[in-house]
Amino acid sequence: KMEPEPLYNLLQLPKGVALPGEEVEEELPQGGKKKYLPPASRKDPKFLELQKVLTEWINATLLPEHIVVRSLEEDMFDGLVLHHLFRDVFDELFKLAPEKVGTVKEAIMSFVNQKLERLGLSVQDLDTQFADGVILLLLIGQLEGFFLHLKEFHLTPRSPAEMLHNVTLALTLLKDEGLLSHPVSPEDIVNKDAKSTLRVLYSLFCKHKLKVDKDGRPQAPTN
Repeated sequence: KMEPEPLYNLLQLPKGVALPGEEVEEELPQGGKKKYLPPASRKDPKFLELQKVLTEWINATLLPEHIVVRSLEEDMFDGLVLHHLFRDVFDELFKLAPEKVGTVKEAIMSFVNQKLERLGLSVQDLDTQFADGVILLLLIGQLEGFFLHLKEFHLTPRSPAEMLHNVTLALTLLKDEGLLSHPVSPEDIVNKDAKSTLRVLYSLFCKHKLKVDKDGRPQAPTN
């Protein structure tokens, strides 16, 4: 097993430089790229459980409109189902199915830790460990391919103002990428609001979770 790269070295690498153990990209016509993940990753129990929880919640919410979702990937693709889900997902989840919140957190935490592993980092508590914005920025950098210089954020924030700076920068990056469909206050993240933190992490989860291409092979979304 490879030892994690030192955090400082990873932060200093220019964007586009490959690291040891990094996925090999396949060059496609017209400059397209694909990244393939092992098929077994799609059978992760936590990933499957999250799909089940979300499907059950969506069907319960849309029952009065006689809409039934059988496949999240196929039925959510054209946006029609999302149009009917006019209420905020996490407000409804916390209100109507609080017993499912833990399952959603576990699935998202598994996804986050998988992405942070090569930095030698791990998360045990979603509600608290993102409050200073450091891990959130590192996660966004990993997933979106951003190069963040140490001068742009506080690696070891010592005050609420420095934490707020980090979180505000993270949310700005996500907004610029069109990933935040629901307004999130940086103060809520700093104050360890569980719903706000989940909204942010779920936006990354939705973009970077496993996809299936036309050949039926799991793949990660292209950047």
